[in-house]
Amino acid sequence: MSNNLKLFIFIDSYGYELIKKHGVLLDELSFSKPLKMQFGYSSTAIPSILTGRKPSEHGQFTFFYRAENGHSIFRFFDSFWFKLIPSFISKRRKFRVLLSKILKSKFNISGYFDLYAVDFENLKYFNYSEMNDLFAPGAFTGIKNLKDVLVEKNVSHFISDWRKTEDENFEDLKSTIQKRKPNFIFSYFAGLDGIQHMHTKDGDETVQKLNYYKEKITEVLEVANANYSNVEFAIFSDHGMTTLKNEVDILPILKSLNLEFGNDILYFIDSTMARIWYLNKEHRNRVRNKIISANVPGRFLSVDEMREWGILFEDGKYGDDIFLAEPGIQFNPSDMGNKALPGMHGYDPSDDDSNAIWASNYRPKVEPMEVKDIFQCMEEKISELIK
Repeated sequence: MSNNLKLFIFIDSYGYELIKKHGVLLDELSFSKPLKMQFGYSSTAIPSILTGRKPSEHGQFTFFYRAENGHSIFRFFDSFWFKLIPSFISKRRKFRVLLSKILKSKFNISGYFDLYAVDFENLKYFNYSEMNDLFAPGAFTGIKNLKDVLVEKNVSHFISDWRKTEDENFEDLKSTIQKRKPNFIFSYFAGLDGIQHMHTKDGDETVQKLNYYKEKITEVLEVANANYSNVEFAIFSDHGMTTLKNEVDILPILKSLNLEFGNDILYFIDSTMARIWYLNKEHRNRVRNKIISANVPGRFLSVDEMREWGILFEDGKYGDDIFLAEPGIQFNPSDMGNKALPGMHGYDPSDDDSNAIWASNYRPKVEPMEVKDIFQCMEEKISELIK
């Protein structure tokens, strides 16, 4: 058992279009294929990878969701003191980052946390979903994640720290492997996501980052092959990246309806979708018709699509309606920022740019078809270790 190593490397936003253009990262990756993206963002995909479940099962879709009956952790933003803060300060990114760090400590949040660009006056209507470290045991209510399974099966393992830099995590990988203790390793790298957001999938910086991964992973494999007699490894991702085509300001369209926010309607504008809650159901058709007649490039998702993609929440937690932008269109400004980015993800999973990847030096017994199937591939190797 100690001679076997199962190594899984997660590279955020490593889309299949990059493999088509530049080839697989390493020659040893004899098996590769596109995976259908889990609709949503990393806040959606990472929980699906770690549990093998869709959002409607593991409960995580977007970071912000509707607070029921005013039970919001952000309700103090409605206080007199926060209303005194002028917008030129409250909207500054540096101020938001600092405040996010303070609140993360105050609320004892172990997961990723950011206030982004949500108006302070609107925060009282929402809660935050990623309160727990997704990679830690017990992160999901009633559902086991990768860590839970590894502990339950008593498999010697190592999971990298997503809070560390990529250089630090690669060094941790090599030093951990040299100790010959773990038989299962899961390591997460998010750097490519940020690079492609700022420089697109076609930028020179993206190629440089791929070369960086090739060099670092080669070093890791050299150490692994020197310390284990059998090394099986896979590289996978959660989604691809789509280049910006145009940006749309959907807020004036919604505000022109003259509906009272928090009484008649709620909406949260993500980079690629507008999630809407009808506090007065009579306004639904009016809102829909207004957006459609304004020729906003996109469509309202059908119930069947939401069910198929695993984002149909019967309680409307994440929205009664979702208007999805066409690939390459970004809503700007949005609650996630006040600047459209050169690259973005979170579009229709059927779009080629959305495809994630699976690449390995072996062929899985059951080939993964979509992002959530990565968990099944990891379970397969865990089972081999405990035989």
